[in-house]
Parts: sequence; C-alpha cells; structure tokens
Amino acid sequence: MKNRKLLILHTECVSLRGGEKYLYETIKRLPKQLRVVLCLETVSLYWSRRFRELGVTVAPLWKPRFGYWFFLPITILINYFCLLRVVDDHTVVLTTNFPLNFLGVILSKKSLVFCFEPLSIFYDQVRFNTMSFRAKFFLNIARTCYQWFDAYAIRHATLLATLNAHVAQYIINRYKRAPDLYLPNGVDHQIFFPTKKRSSRNHFILLHSTDYTMLKGTELLIRSLRRVVQRYPNIEVHISESINNSIEKEKYLSLISSLHLKKVVRFVGIISEDQLPSFYQSGDVFCYLGSPYCGGGSTASLSVIEAQACGVPVLRSFGGNGEIVNTKTGYYIHDYSESGVAKTIVRFLQLPISKKRSLSKMARQHTVKLFSWDKTAMALNNAAQKLFYAQQ
Repeated sequence: MKNRKLLILHTECVSLRGGEKYLYETIKRLPKQLRVVLCLETVSLYWSRRFRELGVTVAPLWKPRFGYWFFLPITILINYFCLLRVVDDHTVVLTTNFPLNFLGVILSKKSLVFCFEPLSIFYDQVRFNTMSFRAKFFLNIARTCYQWFDAYAIRHATLLATLNAHVAQYIINRYKRAPDLYLPNGVDHQIFFPTKKRSSRNHFILLHSTDYTMLKGTELLIRSLRRVVQRYPNIEVHISESINNSIEKEKYLSLISSLHLKKVVRFVGIISEDQLPSFYQSGDVFCYLGSPYCGGGSTASLSVIEAQACGVPVLRSFGGNGEIVNTKTGYYIHDYSESGVAKTIVRFLQLPISKKRSLSKMARQHTVKLFSWDKTAMALNNAAQKLFYAQQ
C-alpha cells in the first residue's frame, strides 16, 4: 500500500458543513499508509490547515479569474495535463462535483465518482426559476454546452457512489445509471452524545440550521411559527448558520419583525465544530425543512443525524431514506406548507414527557446503529482497494 495514492478532485472547501466536513471526516479515518492528495479550485485557510494536519497534500487546481463557464474547456485541459503527470497505475481518482467528475473520468480508468446529488444548477427547475433573467440566460448556455459532459462522467465512472437510496433514485432518473455503492453521512458518537436537559427550564427550544438558500426551508419555518406561538407562546427557535450571508439574513430578520416573532426567533451565528454538540444538546427538537421540490433538497442532512446522536428528536421534511424513523425518532412533515409544518411542531409539543423521552432514546440508538464515519471510511477504502487491484 506504500505507493498507493488517492487523488481527490473537489471544487471548493469554504463552508464549515456539507461536502467539506464529509471529506474531512472520511479522509481522517482512511488508513495512514494510503497517501491522499486533495486538489481544489478554492480552499479556505481553515480547511487547508485542517487537511494538512491530517498529512494530506493540498494542491490548487487552475481556475480562471473570471468567465468560469466560458473558459471551462480550457480549464479542464490545463488541469488534465497538469494532473496527468501524477496519475499512474497506483492511483485511484475520487471526484465529486461537475466539472471535476468529468476530469477524473478522462484522467484514469480507476475513477470513483461520488455524486452527492445531480448538479442542481443544471437540473433543478425550482432553483432555476428563482434566478434573475441574466443568470438564466447564461445558465441556459452552460446547460446546452456542458450537460453532456456531466452525464458522460456519471455513466463512465469505474465506480459510482452516492449517499443513500433516496439520492440514488434521483441519479437513476437523471443519468440512467444506478450507483454501485453507498457512502452515507456519519457521526462521531464520542463527540455527539446526549446530556440531561435542564429540569427547571419553563420554555421549549426548537433548533434549526440554515445556509440561506431556499433548499433549507428557513422562510417556511419562520412563517409557520405564527400558528405555533398562538398555542405555545413560550417556544424559542434557535437558528445556526453554516455560512455568512448578511443580505439574506436581513430579509429573514425583516420577516421575523413583520410577524412579531422577535422574542421567539434568534440567530446564533456560525457554530464552531467544538460547540456543535452543545448546540444540539440545548434543544428539545430539531427541525429540518429541506425542500422536497428541489432536486436533492431533502435527500440527506448531516444535521439530522448529529441532532439524533445527541438524543434530540427530529421533525423532518419527507426524504432522507431512513435518516429518521417516523414516530420512533421523530416525525416526517408530509404536508410541506405553513400549516403542515405548524401542525407537526404542535403535535410534538403535545406529546407526553414519556413519549418525548422515548423518541430521544430511540434517536440515539438509531444513529449509533446506522451512521458512523468509521463505517463510511471503511466502505470508501474497500472501494479504493477494489480499484487498485483492477486491471493490474
């Protein structure tokens, strides 16, 4: 294994959550004998430092300063010839998002494409409809020119992986190919664990996390709270942020003010990794409202798993393929509307204490049984070993 190398091509590592954390937690648990090289178009100082602390080589990919989509063919060619020198029979190429999935497939016959979801800017009509006329115009050109390359990468990858069976269905419908394996989200159960709630607390805390995109359903949650506070005025909603977006945040704050919810909703900012367990442990329930109308919007959530690992039941929009067990670890929100969300929250609030404790206990047991970064890293390593031995 000494000479074996895993070359990972990923677009960017700038957010504290999502694909960035997924890569970090998985790479962290791979065998130390496996050399990992991570190539990125954009990387923050935080993630550059964290990956290098693991012994990972972090290298930049060439990227134009402007006109990304216009110069994409040139970008692919430049990176292709630069990387061709470091790819040999002892290298497996792992790629994620387009266009790097295409680059990885043409670079190596030992390619593992990890598709988090079909590329939303190409295939998500709901998201497309929210864009400006100018953005739609240029995106239509990009779609026309490059959709084929994305489909080629998915269909010609040596191995195709995704998060779960729910995402797999989107992939099958879009690309007409089923994934070869699942590499699900995980959680570190030594860090995320339950604590006893304060018995003297006379208010109820609902947790939510946002990245200020329509995918997270934050606006829907805020609007639904009008109905909830009429019956439970002592509810508090704490919203964590995975990225800074002052413009969108101001819109939410204006909405909160207009609905007279200033005393109810509080944004708690970006939570550092070491404080995340405390954030979850502070709540009585976590509400995830990934949009079921956006491609991939409700297919998987790391926050849902982490919250349950801390013994916090989850109210979740439909999706996720087993991330929660309905009525056992939380409740699905089948009616994705203000009234539907409000009814589900009220339903939880009305539960007897014994049922809430049961949900909390089962939530922890559920994640311990099914979600582990160690298992995900092992599955990735096994897939890489399969490719190392192939065609030798």
